[in-house]
Amino acid sequence: MNTLPTKMHALQIDTYSEQLSFKYVEKEIPSLGENEVLIRILKAPVNPSDLAFVTGNYGFKKDLPVIPGMEGCGEVIAAGSHKDAQSLLGCNVACIAGEGDGTWAEYMVASPYQCIPFSESVSLEKGAMLMVNPMTALALINIAKQGGHKTIIQNAASSALSNMIRFLAKQEGLTVINIVRSRGQAKAMTKAGMPYVLNSSAKDYQEKLHSLCTELHASLLLDAVAGQATADILDAMPEASTAVVYGGLSGEGPKVSIEHVIFKNHKIEGFWLAHYLKDTQVEELKNMGEQAQVLMAQDFEIAIQSQPKLEYASHSIAAYAGNMSRGKVLISPHQE
Repeated sequence: MNTLPTKMHALQIDTYSEQLSFKYVEKEIPSLGENEVLIRILKAPVNPSDLAFVTGNYGFKKDLPVIPGMEGCGEVIAAGSHKDAQSLLGCNVACIAGEGDGTWAEYMVASPYQCIPFSESVSLEKGAMLMVNPMTALALINIAKQGGHKTIIQNAASSALSNMIRFLAKQEGLTVINIVRSRGQAKAMTKAGMPYVLNSSAKDYQEKLHSLCTELHASLLLDAVAGQATADILDAMPEASTAVVYGGLSGEGPKVSIEHVIFKNHKIEGFWLAHYLKDTQVEELKNMGEQAQVLMAQDFEIAIQSQPKLEYASHSIAAYAGNMSRGKVLISPHQE
């Protein structure tokens, strides 16, 4: 029988700061509770939400020092005595961080309810990204369906999450207007056969957006950018439309006018995956987990700019913060 590790290496932050600063540390692995599992982390992505967290701009802060990392995947190598924990022993699981330390470490202790076992058809690279993006895409499409929307607008439309939203929208018969911020991105997406692609930096952007919104009755905005982008898109949308703000890539809150909320009767809503999952019934969560695996098994092109070892990951995280369009960073704690 293999001896379980008692110590691990991890990336740690000691303060929340706009200046990214990580320490490569050795820490004791916490002892397992009755209904907890020990995961040997194999891959852990860096997401925009991770950057927001380490800079102190996320929806919550944890006690410091803390190990960041919202999600990842790995093998369950130990489990408490509870049947739910025992059921995962030996499984490869996607996992999401709880109230304590996160996934940018060699090991993480988690509740079994923070884990989704995944099949061999899902690679480790995709398994590491099984929670945040797929669950968000599924939730946002559910919101579109429940609201009776037929056409949705999404900005930051060249992202991996946006690819998933497009895939699910097509399955549900929904039309998508895609907004990107450069001519090159727009050209590449149009060449790939995507209809309704707009470049927000083009001179005729607002005119084309207004025309498409009117033609397609685009009544739902899935907003990953916020700031002035929210106002510009709401200006073009028909009356009584809804904006769901789920990101803040602009670094600003959504800009909304009196005209938007009173005279045009637009609704502005926020979306945070943690709240959505908390309010979702267990059976529905299981169903979403299965759908997420099916989604990740699709032939999505998920750009990965680097897969650094844990001790070298700080440089890769900084590179990602400077240019997210190049692709994901996947930290690989046990890479040879």
